[in-house]
Amino acid sequence: MTTAYLDARLPNLERNLEGIDGPISAMLERTYGVRIARIEQSIQAIALNKRQAKLLKAAAGSPALLATRRYYREDGTLIELSSAIHPSNRFTYVTSLVRG
Repeated sequence: MTTAYLDARLPNLERNLEGIDGPISAMLERTYGVRIARIEQSIQAIALNKRQAKLLKAAAGSPALLATRRYYREDGTLIELSSAIHPSNRFTYVTSLVRG
């Protein structure tokens, strides 16, 4: 379950979001020429409330992960904020760190 908030000053935003298949950030770059320079992500454990549980077909109170992402332009302006809730049994987080 994902919720996204975008810069409302972008022209024709609702129309450009219709039928989108893929990341919103890719559409922003392709359609508006916006370069996403930085993405900040936080992940935290939560318990699903009744509404979230129903939408995700999971038990209320069951564990989930809330992933929040903030997408910034090159000038530091926030252009997109998204939050995604994943039941704990349907989410894997993998990080690969390479030393240079």
